Amino acid sequence: MTMETIGLLDGRRQARRNAWKVSALGVAVGVCFVLGIMVSTHRNNDNVNRVKTLSNVCEDVRFLTIEQLNECVGMFPFNASERDAAITHLRAIMPSYAFKELALKEHEFGPYVIPAVDIDAQLNVIANTTYKNDAEMQTALYNVFKHLRDAHTAYMKPVFYSSFYAFHPVSLKSFARDNVQVIQMDLPDHTEVKIYETYYPDEQVDIDILGWDITHINDQPAFDVLREFANKEIGLLKDEGTRFNMAVTGFETGRGWFVFRPLSSFDIPKEDAVTYTLTHPETNATKQVSYKWLGLNGAAFPGRTPPTSSKHKLEHLFQRLRRHLGHHNFIEERPTVDFQWLNEQVGVLSITQFSPSGDEDGNAWTEWFGANITTALANFTVEGGKKLIIDLRGNGGGDICLGYATIRYLFPSWDPNGPREGVGPHNEAVYHLKRTPLFELLAQEGLHLSRTSPNKAHSEWVPNQWFSSESKRQFTDASWMLTNNTHPTLGDVTESVYYGCSSYDTLFQAPGTSFPGLPKEDVLLVSHGYCGSTCSVFSSFIQMHDLAQTVAFGGFLNTPQQFFSFPGGQVYNSVAVYVDAYNMGLESNQLVPEPLATGAAFSFAMVAISPWKTPNATLPLEYHFVPATFYPLFPENPLDSEALFNAALDAAKENLEMGGLLSKKKESPNDVLAARRAANVAKAKNQVSDKDKAVLELKASRDRLKKYQKQLEKDSEALQNKARELIANKHKDRALLCLKMRKFKLQQLEQADNHLMNVHTMIDSVEWESQQLQIFQGLKAGNAVLDAIHKEMTVEAVEDLMLETQEAQAHADEISRILGGALSTQDEDAVLAELAEIEAAEAAELETQLPIAPDAFKLVSKQRLMKYLTPSPFTCDVFSRTESIKEKSLYGHLCMKPNTRIAGPAVHLVKIEWLKPHEAIVSREKIESLLAATLSWGGYLEPLLVDRQTGAILDGHHRYTVGLELQLQQLPAILVDYMDDSSITVQVWPGSRLSSMSKYDVLLMALSAHTFPPKSSKHAYPFSLGTITIPLLQLESNPKYHGAYSPAPVARHYV
Repeated sequence: MTMETIGLLDGRRQARRNAWKVSALGVAVGVCFVLGIMVSTHRNNDNVNRVKTLSNVCEDVRFLTIEQLNECVGMFPFNASERDAAITHLRAIMPSYAFKELALKEHEFGPYVIPAVDIDAQLNVIANTTYKNDAEMQTALYNVFKHLRDAHTAYMKPVFYSSFYAFHPVSLKSFARDNVQVIQMDLPDHTEVKIYETYYPDEQVDIDILGWDITHINDQPAFDVLREFANKEIGLLKDEGTRFNMAVTGFETGRGWFVFRPLSSFDIPKEDAVTYTLTHPETNATKQVSYKWLGLNGAAFPGRTPPTSSKHKLEHLFQRLRRHLGHHNFIEERPTVDFQWLNEQVGVLSITQFSPSGDEDGNAWTEWFGANITTALANFTVEGGKKLIIDLRGNGGGDICLGYATIRYLFPSWDPNGPREGVGPHNEAVYHLKRTPLFELLAQEGLHLSRTSPNKAHSEWVPNQWFSSESKRQFTDASWMLTNNTHPTLGDVTESVYYGCSSYDTLFQAPGTSFPGLPKEDVLLVSHGYCGSTCSVFSSFIQMHDLAQTVAFGGFLNTPQQFFSFPGGQVYNSVAVYVDAYNMGLESNQLVPEPLATGAAFSFAMVAISPWKTPNATLPLEYHFVPATFYPLFPENPLDSEALFNAALDAAKENLEMGGLLSKKKESPNDVLAARRAANVAKAKNQVSDKDKAVLELKASRDRLKKYQKQLEKDSEALQNKARELIANKHKDRALLCLKMRKFKLQQLEQADNHLMNVHTMIDSVEWESQQLQIFQGLKAGNAVLDAIHKEMTVEAVEDLMLETQEAQAHADEISRILGGALSTQDEDAVLAELAEIEAAEAAELETQLPIAPDAFKLVSKQRLMKYLTPSPFTCDVFSRTESIKEKSLYGHLCMKPNTRIAGPAVHLVKIEWLKPHEAIVSREKIESLLAATLSWGGYLEPLLVDRQTGAILDGHHRYTVGLELQLQQLPAILVDYMDDSSITVQVWPGSRLSSMSKYDVLLMALSAHTFPPKSSKHAYPFSLGTITIPLLQLESNPKYHGAYSPAPVARHYV
């Protein structure tokens, strides 16, 4: 499940590499969807008008009007306590924000101005404001940090708000025509158009818009509207040109934030529709097109519907849209490291990130990264590549040490005296952290751990992680943090420090071996301005050391644009602060901010890096505008990578030849004829391939060896005859000399045999490899044909065909039903009424078998549940940067306290009121028996199995019911990521009245007020729940943790 987030991407804490030094920021626009299909139990005419009039649209409907979207997003009332907790949380962490003092003043940034932001003053305003609902308060908190234009630093709303989007089916692009920048309609997304046509069947949707220029938006000049949106609504980046790119084209696919807005970052559009005034560039025809905004509700649980209904069609299209946006994150998914030839001389090395994602093994991934880079560039060298393009579009960062090691390998000329051990770009880095009471507390405890429990000392607060920028020595005490030092703009900071990264050098071949490097004119770095965090440090080092040329596409015509964005320093998270403090036993210290119960969090830049080559600069690199070498607008098709790379080459070539073209003399006719003759000679030479030349040379060597062998045999025979003659004449000494010479000739003959065998083997190898090459080329041609076929037969086309087939079959079934004689409306109503009576009777009978829950135990309403449906702050996702609290089990990652020894999966204590059954118990007798046994044991001997996202009980309904009977406050449970873990499966029990069951069905029933009959679902999972002994006394006590479950696991056995 993905979402628009500003998250902490971190490497693994490993003994070999301190990959926690990741300074990455993943800003990815996707969708956060709570998946499911609700079981429909009512008659459903399901036309779109009826869907829009349902009273519970926030829970049941995927697509909403703007009015409905406002109602759903604003459903939660304002809570002053939550506001005060958020303000306290932010005030505790803000002094440690690296650029807090700098933000107080306005700063020039190239052609732009960074506005002043007084964070404390704005927090004071929020602390004294009463808001109409929770959404308004969350937006106010988000906006405080948006105008910092620092993508490392942001208030992250509760994940619920990431479930909603506003969009309309338009794609935009911006490029230059006749030296004028134009905004134009691009090809609209096919799925979005179908959704729009289905939702608004009475609207006349004009999609004949491809290639039309946009002159006005809502009667205002289009360029001004988009630029204002980029300035006022999009934070993240200091370069206005890059923000403009994000507004128009987004992450390279035309899904810019102006047309597709995640409500985790943007307000709901105030207007109901957007009107575009268009002009055709060839015919000068004009027209206006209007599109209503559509709300996208990722938190909905729509019911099952007949195949012919429009709601069913919308659900089908929603799943396609979710798959497209969620899987691709608005970006054409590419490998992390990829190499392709643009032409015979130009290679393209694409690097999309510098760190692993998901649950990939850190060591294995970094080794794979290094191997891919070295293999690609070794191939580039062997094949005679002349120019190298390094594609960094959309690279959000990663492991900073990996970035430094990559620079060292790519540019061996950087260290002319090298390569030297421990010497690399990281040595030149100058970092500062704010020196605050909180950071000093953590640094002192980190020193204590390094001396008393070194096996637990694996965080940035341990002194051995830091080196002095001046002495290049590793720190052995906390002086790196505790020494008084004042920076002219940052305030009280640490000493100048850098990270130790030399162990990463072994991931690559020694610089200059497999890749000798290229002159700066032959290396081009390409981006659209979004190259963040580690990518920024990587590219800024290359650019400011004049090792390559940079090309930043987009922005504004003839206006300098920065190649990279938000170099900042290491990103940190307020929850991660608590985790580090918790691991050091400091979680109760008043300086440590407690995580927010709403799931909101705050990320911030904790480290400031100085500009390269000017370590004593007043402003950090984050506030330095460094224009790209070239900053052209996008080509007419911004999604055409080949056109983009050729445009980058053209920009560099035009600059290189600008002077030469003016002074170049006109060629004479004789010069032209001579050039033609030379070209013809070269062409004739090229008629013989390199393979043919090699085989010809080998065969010539073979023939020479054979002649040499014959000569050696002849000489050997002659020497033998001469020796016999000398012996006969009593010249023994001379005969001995002839035999020695003959022996030497025979040795030469043996060597010639070996050489001849080698030549024959090489000829056969070349011939065989040539045959294999022909086979490969044939397979390649066949694969190209298959690709062409697949382009014709797209997934969307097949899905549309299947949907139409399904509708046609349903229509045919309807005709057959009518022709065969159908029930009248009155008869059908009578049958449905009878069915309802039977179901009610069965439900009443089943209810008599269930235990009576205490009055204090009531399931919260579905609306309230939606707000807290996502994980509490204590989740592995939030803790991803602190690997020491994650252990691997058979079914994935579990959050647990480091060094906790357990037998089997981790067991957490969960609040009983958070748990949700999806299935009724078998009998009252079984409950009474288990209740008696639990009392005799004095505790629980087996945990429940529970979905971490929703609290749905997967195994342990009887143990849960016993907990209700005993009025326990919490229960032991193993938490799993039910929807994402493919190793956990569900099916129906044999003999059940249900024909099938999915994970969606289980969660939906758990979230409803009903349950399946006993023995309906049967779960299988590749691990044992294991045995535990958790005393009832502990389970009766009130939970001492925030959120739905304990952040750390409990011991399985208590004595």
